[in-house]
Amino acid sequence: MPTAWEAFHSSIQILAGPDSQRSRLAQACSDHLVRLSKKDVPAEIRDEFLKLLTGAVRNKEKADRSSIMENLSGIEDREVYGMISAIVRMYDAITRYEPILSSGLAPGGRAERGFGAE
Repeated sequence: MPTAWEAFHSSIQILAGPDSQRSRLAQACSDHLVRLSKKDVPAEIRDEFLKLLTGAVRNKEKADRSSIMENLSGIEDREVYGMISAIVRMYDAITRYEPILSSGLAPGGRAERGFGAE
């Protein structure tokens, strides 16, 4: 089970990629966010997280990309933008909540990857 930080970080990478906003949102939800349970998400953003999933995923048993894309096709572009903005806000909150993960440092302060990694 991924941590909230891992799921949101991967979602942000997808949202920054190519394709339509709607398609990227469907992929971020189906590939990462639906794998989280509400207890995996910090209490401070739990309501917003559940609202996002309720808007994107009508049936948790059918949370694949095509089903989510079908659900998202029925909403307006501004709602899609709002959902994407919510993911960015929640990711920001999580990086503040779990600062060691967002710093790129492994426990003990050593770099995991990138600049400063061995």
